Amino acid sequence: MLESKPVNLRLESRLLAPTLERNYSDNLSHALRTQLERYYATLERELRTVRLAENETLLLCDLHSRTDWDNRSMFLLWLGLEEGLDEGLAEKWGVDGIALLERLKTLTPAQSLAVVDALERWRDLKDKTDRRGSLERVGLIRASPRGSL
Repeated sequence: MLESKPVNLRLESRLLAPTLERNYSDNLSHALRTQLERYYATLERELRTVRLAENETLLLCDLHSRTDWDNRSMFLLWLGLEEGLDEGLAEKWGVDGIALLERLKTLTPAQSLAVVDALERWRDLKDKTDRRGSLERVGLIRASPRGSL
């Protein structure tokens, strides 16, 4: 758990400043906490609506392990997959690449952002020796119910 620390932030972003100043100009700390809690709650909820098989997830991890997402590309998760299919990633991971591509194209912006966030969190994990466990920890795949095969 992170300890409570002061944070310095410049509100130079054309998106960030107006959003935080609209109702919270007297308590910026409260505004930041409220907005970040909403954002992460949304990501968590949206990620649960995305169904990916373990091998599909591993293909995406492989494909995007070096991707730096910006405010536009994070909504185009599927775009890099077209190139990855040409490079044989679908065969490498035993995935129907065309079907995965079509499914990724149907993701809402919030779902796409949630998957991107989880891919980044997976990429930044220190220990991935338990591959399935690491994917479950970041929410990219669901834990198998106890007692099931």
